[in-house]
Amino acid sequence: MKYEMYVFTAGRLTGLQNVSDWTVTELEATVRAIEFGGSTAEISDKGRLVCYVCRRDLGEIELPAGQLIHGYCDDHFTEAMASIS
Repeated sequence: MKYEMYVFTAGRLTGLQNVSDWTVTELEATVRAIEFGGSTAEISDKGRLVCYVCRRDLGEIELPAGQLIHGYCDDHFTEAMASIS
């Protein structure tokens, strides 16, 4: 099974890394280092939904790990709808 580490800074996706072959020790050390730097990391076997404009994390989605799908956060959806009205 494929696992991906998603890195978030201020709620926005800032990086991803395939960690399928990593040991638990490597994962723990990397997550600690990321958190020490002020970001967060999540390891998952699912894809992510992110805002097309600001890359805000909108949650897991039933896609294979490492795949991203873009949508709009509430703020940017409202802006997009206003621009076509």
